[in-house]
Amino acid sequence: MRSLTIQSLAEHLGGRLHGEGAALCDHASIDTRTLEAGAVFFALRGHRVDGHDLLDAAARAGAAAAVVERP
Repeated sequence: MRSLTIQSLAEHLGGRLHGEGAALCDHASIDTRTLEAGAVFFALRGHRVDGHDLLDAAARAGAAAAVVERP
């Protein structure tokens, strides 16, 4: 993934930004156990786990932003 601002990522995904958008991101994760600081966390819903339930863990791990389906 090339470096994008959070604002640019939101625009590319057709989403809405809540908060600051100037930070740069160049990697992403769907797993809070391996998430690196500065990554964008994608909160995916699965059969056993809903990533939305892990947003606090993603923030504690240093996620620069989270892409979510619901607020």
